[in-house]
Amino acid sequence: MLKVNAESTGQARKYEEGECLLKVNSELTWEARKGVEGECLLKVNSELTWEARKGVEGECLLKVNSELTWEARKGVEGECLLKVNSELTWEARKGVEGECLLKVNSELTWEARKGVEGECLLKVNSELTWEARKGVEGECLLKVNSELTWEARKGVEGECLLKVNSELTWEARKGVEGECLLKVNSELTWEARKGVEGECLLKVNSELTWEARKGVEGECLLKVNSELTWEARKGVEGECLLKVNSELTWEARKGVEGECLLKVNSELTWEARKGVEGECLLKVNSELTWEARKGVEGECLLKVNSELTWEARKGVEGECLLKVNSELTWEARKGVEGECLLKVNSELTWEARKGVEGECLLKVNSELTWEARKGVEGECLLKVNSELTWEARKGVEGECLLKVNSELTWEARKGVEGECLLKVNSELTWEARKGVEGECLLKVNSELTWEARKGVEGECLLKVNSELTWEARKGVEGECLLKVNSELTWEARKGVEGECLLKVNSELTWEARKGVEGECLLKVNSELTWEARKGVEGECLLKVNSELTWEARKGVEGECLLKVNSELTWEARKGVEGECLLKVNSELTWEARKGVEGECLLKVNSELTWEARKGVEGECLLKVNSELTWEARKGVEGECLLKVNSELTWEARKGVEGECLLKVNSELTWEARKGVEGECLLKVNAESTGLPRNGEEGECLLRVNAKSTGRIRKGEEGECFLKVNAESTGLARKGEEGGACLK
Repeated sequence: MLKVNAESTGQARKYEEGECLLKVNSELTWEARKGVEGECLLKVNSELTWEARKGVEGECLLKVNSELTWEARKGVEGECLLKVNSELTWEARKGVEGECLLKVNSELTWEARKGVEGECLLKVNSELTWEARKGVEGECLLKVNSELTWEARKGVEGECLLKVNSELTWEARKGVEGECLLKVNSELTWEARKGVEGECLLKVNSELTWEARKGVEGECLLKVNSELTWEARKGVEGECLLKVNSELTWEARKGVEGECLLKVNSELTWEARKGVEGECLLKVNSELTWEARKGVEGECLLKVNSELTWEARKGVEGECLLKVNSELTWEARKGVEGECLLKVNSELTWEARKGVEGECLLKVNSELTWEARKGVEGECLLKVNSELTWEARKGVEGECLLKVNSELTWEARKGVEGECLLKVNSELTWEARKGVEGECLLKVNSELTWEARKGVEGECLLKVNSELTWEARKGVEGECLLKVNSELTWEARKGVEGECLLKVNSELTWEARKGVEGECLLKVNSELTWEARKGVEGECLLKVNSELTWEARKGVEGECLLKVNSELTWEARKGVEGECLLKVNSELTWEARKGVEGECLLKVNSELTWEARKGVEGECLLKVNSELTWEARKGVEGECLLKVNSELTWEARKGVEGECLLKVNSELTWEARKGVEGECLLKVNAESTGLPRNGEEGECLLRVNAKSTGRIRKGEEGECFLKVNAESTGLARKGEEGGACLK
């Protein structure tokens, strides 16, 4: 997908029915070349739906039908996961049986070198790349077989974690004891070097579970047992993970011991019907809630016990969930009492230095909840009530982050004004330090905001040090959230009080220039918050001004997707049969209005809404208009997915049927220049800069220049998507059709 060399492009070449969405050339594409049993990954039908056509045993996971549903139609044995038709689809090119998904080369690319049958997905070499070197012990992460499944075939010592079998399942067949999921080399990779104490993060046992097997000191974090795994029920060898019924639900048929992960009932809920010992992970009640009904031993949502839980093995009081060692692994070393959830060491890890009272973030109790066992000051994270809310029952000082009231809101109701979930201390931990009124990053006040008011005015959540770590250094007033060093990092330059959230330096950063009232999208003002200014009844959640914001201007029927009105719900106003999936009315709910059969999933109107305008059958998924909306303009059948116009929008300009998705010009832009049919998606040069060399068919998507800046040269119709100026700012030079997306 991100093959940043000349071999890979993120364009969908036209001329074949069901052209892939991100068909990168034969060198690295999210396409399962058709003609071969592992049909395309995301092949969707002409309705552009998340359905899977039925018919064949190993039907695709999310092949949606014309109703726009998360159902899988059967029909071809290895039917693609989301095989979409010629209307803009994530198809996989046929030809190579087990072509790897994201085989990247040594240049640090999301490329998949061809030639090796099951080349690993994310096998990264010493260059620190998401590549999978072949012939190396750490076989690829997602080596998929000819069935195109998320299973991991055994046989190779470092066999990939998610090598899926012919049934298309999230199962990992056993065979290698501590096979690591993300075995990365010593160069800072998502690999877990073996032989090192920090065994791989996701070493899954023969049950393929998100459990961490004990026995090895730093045993993997998410080694889950056979009791509720991301596996498809056994009995049918590779039963699909998300086999949804006719109700369009994330349910898995029950009857098998390893009940499905997301077995939802006919109410279309994230519930798992109980009755099986390994009750489903996300068993939600009929109210459609992220709650876990109790009663079954493996009850809770994330019961971190032996039943497959995101728990830190007990025995060590505050064992951290994701305590990774210096090898950079998603492992949790035990032994430290309040080990942090994401304790990352200087090697660039998601560790949180211990010693802080704030205990780990996701210390879950025996109820299997995103709760921090009570009795301990930091109540649980996502303890939801019967209202189906991201609420955490109050009572403890460090009330949960997402305690939502009965209105279903991302707000935290509680005794403490907006005690945050992720109140992190100076050590950078997903811990909630107490004492400071608006301490945490995501302290949502009564307005329901992702704000983190605190003592240190804009203390960043994840201020990383020069080692490039997700740590937050304290001391600087408005420190950036992801301040990384000049080595190409998501840093936010300090000095400006309301500096943007992800303001990165001139080395290629998602910065937002200040000065405009609406500031950058995530301009974390001195409060640094995901707040939605109040005053307007349905003020959008992330209402940023017209200067590049995910705002939804009100007044239009298709109010913005996340317009959190006083109800703040993920509802979709009804009225049109095929109404967009996420068209939210004043209730803001995940409902789909009916009306147009093949209404696009996320076709938003000019008001920047997650609505799908009807009119063109195969309207693109995320074709946004000039208002900067997730809408898809109609007109060209195969309109590109993210073709943005000069307004900096996620729109797809029409004109070229197979316009590449993110074909960017030579300046590193998220634009798709037309003219070269197979413009590459993320063709990067040898410098691993995400800069596209021009002149070749596979123009790279993110070809960055030697400065590694998000700039693009203008001059061609398909102005780059993320044309940024020399300052590496989210600016796009205007003047041509298809101005930069992030002007």
